[in-house]
Amino acid sequence: MAGPFLDPSIMLLDPQFTDRFDVVQRVQSVSNLGEVSTNDTITRNILGVVTPAKPADLKRRDDIQYGQRNIVIFTRALLNTAAVQLNTIPPTQRQPDLLLWSGDTFMLVQVLPWNHFGPGWVRVVATSVDRIDATVTR
Repeated sequence: MAGPFLDPSIMLLDPQFTDRFDVVQRVQSVSNLGEVSTNDTITRNILGVVTPAKPADLKRRDDIQYGQRNIVIFTRALLNTAAVQLNTIPPTQRQPDLLLWSGDTFMLVQVLPWNHFGPGWVRVVATSVDRIDATVTR
């Protein structure tokens, strides 16, 4: 089956459609004494198209009400969810990347290759980790 005839990378790189966001990549290691340390690396001004993933459904419990905000990003940036690297001493673990966008912090929950629209493209699903999301203004 042939790929799509439309090349969306032109639109996905158009400044009218793209947003800028920052990514925090986190690597965690455990010393021989059991002490955990995390090294963060921040990459700023990454380009991508950010869209809502699904409606922020209201969750209601006896003690609290909250809405989980999810987004989808199409980008060429190298992003990661959690992974373990056992061939290092001490073993290290990559925590899911955090995405800083529009005043909120999102955790990457899914990174899928989107190569049929061009080499290097990924589709990322992220969910808000903030207790209270920033106010959306128009």
